[in-house]
Amino acid sequence: MNKRTSGIIAMALVTVFVLAGCGADTVSSTAPQDTVPPAAVVGVDAEALNGPSPSVVLTWNAGTEADLAGYRVYRSTAGAAAVLVATTTSASWRDISMTPGVDQVYQVSAVDVSANESARTSAGKVVVLDWRTLGSVPGSGKDQQAP
Repeated sequence: MNKRTSGIIAMALVTVFVLAGCGADTVSSTAPQDTVPPAAVVGVDAEALNGPSPSVVLTWNAGTEADLAGYRVYRSTAGAAAVLVATTTSASWRDISMTPGVDQVYQVSAVDVSANESARTSAGKVVVLDWRTLGSVPGSGKDQQAP
């Protein structure tokens, strides 16, 4: 083997080692990551439904972001920290697991496909009356007796 052949082989080996270090595992993505949350939910309203099957119905204006994934609903009672009670893709939600006779505070936030969450919007305090302790169904106009 002459000097020229040895030099070519050495260059070829250096080239192989350099290219081996440029594998797919060293390539990084240059696509920007979405870190912008959706706009806060507006028009949040809560309606207490009293009676034998008490519940609270929350409604709000649907978001318009193209990457909107859905909404998170939080509930708190008596100054306690808000707890996530539901996720939904609808612009409304019905709470059938709340406790009648206890102040409930609801908050709703929007979430996008990148899991960015908007600020929470409060629906204010809602109280579902415990009609069993009142003796009649409030607002029924029929003065129905509780069982």
